[in-house]
Amino acid sequence: MEEEFPSLFSFTQNEDISVFSILEAEHMDEIFNLPLSMGAYQELIAWQEVRNNHIFKGINATLHIWKRNFKEDIALLWHRVKHTNQASFQLWIDSL
Repeated sequence: MEEEFPSLFSFTQNEDISVFSILEAEHMDEIFNLPLSMGAYQELIAWQEVRNNHIFKGINATLHIWKRNFKEDIALLWHRVKHTNQASFQLWIDSL
């Protein structure tokens, strides 16, 4: 988790927590120091997608799958990016 979600990991209450414990937690405040930063929140959303794919679809998480899904999700939000920020935003997406 530390390598794939560094911002989110920086908010963990226990750096030695197991993936099983994370999956079993009922509330966010059992795992993370709240409130999360925007970057950590975005990584949390990505983590939840990875977790749900593993639980409900039996798909093992890989960085490639996460990156592909993230880019697809961002593409759906492209219409919300201000015209003046689109070039910078596209450069950021392309850098992933």
